Amino acid sequence: MEQNVPQPGVVPGAPRTAGTLFAALYGEHTPHPWHDPENDPYQLFHQRSLAMGWLDTLWGMNDAGIGHPQHAAGNPELIAWFQVGAAAVSGERPLPVRAFLGCVGSVVERIGAADVSVVQLLLPLGSIDVASRPAYATVPSMLAREWFRAGDPAARTPVEVVVGSGRDEVIGELPRHLAELAARLGAREPLLVAVSRTT
Repeated sequence: MEQNVPQPGVVPGAPRTAGTLFAALYGEHTPHPWHDPENDPYQLFHQRSLAMGWLDTLWGMNDAGIGHPQHAAGNPELIAWFQVGAAAVSGERPLPVRAFLGCVGSVVERIGAADVSVVQLLLPLGSIDVASRPAYATVPSMLAREWFRAGDPAARTPVEVVVGSGRDEVIGELPRHLAELAARLGAREPLLVAVSRTT
């Protein structure tokens, strides 16, 4: 496909993107009494991205919101959601997930006190050409694992990770690869991987 052929939702000549980064936070949320509702998640995320120098460098704004109009009693409340178009990554650079979630966290804290129980992420992993990366950088975040390992063991939090790949056939191979990776990294607990395929 030619680079400058207009596509639905793409402005001709616009910078290449990696795809959509999306985060939704669920749990309990109490707005600060001094919070002005005019400062909604979209506005605050935009301002925080500008302040950190990330807007148009790491991502472009798409949308953000708070709550869900069809929240069912007994289900975790949707605190807020955020969606950006991630800038294309090249070489040994990872997707800007850490910066994105940092920005999301700052916005949620600015709005109120949150007890987050679930974070849902959509990452455009299919846009990353792993074969073109240097051997040491196929998974760039793995180079920083010692930073996390050196922390206070009492501060560690167990998490449940559910991975879905849409209709991609790779989902069948994922549990084995994750288990092998965990073993190589010295995992001391059994690895439970829940994967699903959209039919």
